[in-house]
Amino acid sequence: MEEIEYALSLSANEKAPGPDGFNMGCIKFLWQHLKSGVCKRIEQIRRKFFWDQRSDGQHERKLHALSWNKILRPKAKGGLGLSSVHKRNVALLGKWHWKWLMDREKGWNIWVRAKYRVSKGDSISHALKSSNHSECFSSIVEVNNMPSLNGWLDAINFKWKIGDGEQILFWEDYWCSQGILKILFPRLYKISKLKCVNFRVYKDLLDCYEAYGEVFWIRPLRIWEQEQVDAILEICSKISLKRNRDSLIWLPVEGNYTAASSYELLASDRSETRVEWNFIWKYKVPPKVQIFLWNYFNKILPTSSFLANRLGQSFLGSRVCKWCNRDEESQMHLFWKCEMAKWAWSFVSSWWNIEVKSGDARNISLKIKGPSTRVAWEITWSATMWTIWLCRNQLVFQNTRIKKNELHFLITYRSKMWCQAANLIDDGPTWKTNPIGMILSSSKKRLSSLFNVNSDLIGFIDGAWKISEENKIQAGIGGYLKDAKGNLILVFSGPVFASSASDCEFRALCFLINKIASSQWRGKSCIIYSDSIVLVKDFQQSKFKIDQNELENSNSFILLSKVEFKKIDRVLNWEVDNLAKEGALKDKMLFAWC
Repeated sequence: MEEIEYALSLSANEKAPGPDGFNMGCIKFLWQHLKSGVCKRIEQIRRKFFWDQRSDGQHERKLHALSWNKILRPKAKGGLGLSSVHKRNVALLGKWHWKWLMDREKGWNIWVRAKYRVSKGDSISHALKSSNHSECFSSIVEVNNMPSLNGWLDAINFKWKIGDGEQILFWEDYWCSQGILKILFPRLYKISKLKCVNFRVYKDLLDCYEAYGEVFWIRPLRIWEQEQVDAILEICSKISLKRNRDSLIWLPVEGNYTAASSYELLASDRSETRVEWNFIWKYKVPPKVQIFLWNYFNKILPTSSFLANRLGQSFLGSRVCKWCNRDEESQMHLFWKCEMAKWAWSFVSSWWNIEVKSGDARNISLKIKGPSTRVAWEITWSATMWTIWLCRNQLVFQNTRIKKNELHFLITYRSKMWCQAANLIDDGPTWKTNPIGMILSSSKKRLSSLFNVNSDLIGFIDGAWKISEENKIQAGIGGYLKDAKGNLILVFSGPVFASSASDCEFRALCFLINKIASSQWRGKSCIIYSDSIVLVKDFQQSKFKIDQNELENSNSFILLSKVEFKKIDRVLNWEVDNLAKEGALKDKMLFAWC
């Protein structure tokens, strides 16, 4: 408990929790392995913060509608996306195994290897053999032995992709598809003179093996050992070095090791339902409405029926719906069968010319053509649900019964305000009579305004990135290029190697820049639109860190310095979004000049 209070006291002005429920002061202490008792105590404090009500200095236990473990699930799995202390701790410690391989030439790495007498080619786990290791370093080393990691930090799960060969150790690293050479050929490794030598140097020597074969071994080779050398020579003969740096791949996600990707892997549970919950958090509605919808789909809204079932004899109210005084107030009754619900949905059905028979707005939205119209319908559906709930609470707690025309007004008003906040519609009277027409008109006007620029070329790019159910990264890019008149010039779609969603967007930008720079259009002015606010912000603030190998020639760098890069709403970028999602499923990059 003293450790926890000390950590909180050092957080200074960083006491506000971040998106995962932690403040920066606590994150600093997660770089050392926390004992199970400490993790449980921290989780207990967090549970009390969310669940317990302070009354006269005392904690009063509230009703727990959902278990804490379910709340800790990722949002895509039905939780609120709060981090588990233990899993976040493991994910951060695992980062050091990645950095151990990536930062071999850094000062801290050299110092640690010297202190614990670990060779350059040994894994970080070899340091455990030392009897004088610190508690902090012991935590980093032992993290891979935790059952939750399933050996994901073993050396065989870190594979190098060969570039210039400067970072890869020939014998000790995993770069060959068959495995690590020192494990495949232990006898050769034992008699080798050239241990901990990088791939480039070793390959250059292998090219002259017949002339300088004696520099490789401490003694002459036997016949069967020479056969193994021939096998290695054959493997290396098929490999050509490139200009770009070597890249390290963490095989469980087929990408870079990040604390986020590691935590997502740890938090995934294949025994859980595969129903996707991300749709709730993608709705363009206020956060409190998203939480309300999350409660609704988890079936934990505090209706009379729910409270009676949970509280049992402690529930002093009535199960009957206070509006109609006939049926039990369940979620199904309140939102779909009650008279007030029928008022709402009959109005929405007539207003949108859509037949609403059930509570599954997702199936209805899939039938609607056009992304802007689909998003606006999701907003309208959410506004209707939220209005019904507020009117119910007004009746229960204030004994005020809303009128039919007032209910209709609140639905149209809320949906209009939220659609305007999402930049889907302009202000105008036609929303009350023809919402779909107003949405289409506004979208057409906004899309055409993107071409009213002083530029010869207009490009649109997007990236699609996710971790599949098999814990594999699926990444793709897509985009197209048009002239100022709207004529299509180039379209592309295909898979890429990317470590994150923003990296995916970045590679889409580089691909389009390279294609323009190598074509007849390279001297033209260009504006490129993306829905990635992170990428656009970094570009505009000159925070881009572009490896020269990402761009194919000097023309690409010249074009990149002149191009204008702007952010657009996702609903206006839906065509290239589809291209990127399709590209993630392709085997190779496809592009065509029109």
